[in-house]
Amino acid sequence: MKRRIESLAVVEVLRPGEMERRRGPTNMETLDALVQRRVAEVFAERDEFVFEPFFRARQVAYEIRRLQTVPERKKWRIFFERHGCLACHKQNQPHASNGFCRACHAHVFQQLKEIIAGLMQERTNPGGGNRD
Repeated sequence: MKRRIESLAVVEVLRPGEMERRRGPTNMETLDALVQRRVAEVFAERDEFVFEPFFRARQVAYEIRRLQTVPERKKWRIFFERHGCLACHKQNQPHASNGFCRACHAHVFQQLKEIIAGLMQERTNPGGGNRD
C-alpha cells in the first residue's frame, strides 16, 4: 500500500491593517502618489510660478490658471493698481493683462511673436545664423 505524503500549509494570521501594509499599491494609489509628487514639485518651484501664466500658449496658460489660487490669479491686477504698468509705469491706462497696460501688452506681445518666429525659422534653417 502506498503511503500518502501530505504537505502542511503554513497559515499566518494578520492583525487588521497589516494586510494593507503588505499588499502593493493599487492603480489609484499609484496615480494619487504621482499627482501628489507633481503638486509638490510645482509648489517647490513657487518662485518661478509667481510669473505664471506670463505669455504662455493659451492652453498652457489656461491649465496654469486652473491650478492657481484666487490670490495668485488676482496678483497682476493688484500689481497694476498699486504700481502701474510693468513696462511704462503709467497708472492712467486700463490694465490689459500680466501687469501691462493695453499699449505695452500689445508691444511686448508683438516682440515675443517676432522672437518666436525667428526661433522657428532657425529651427527649420539651422545654418541661417543667430540673431542674438
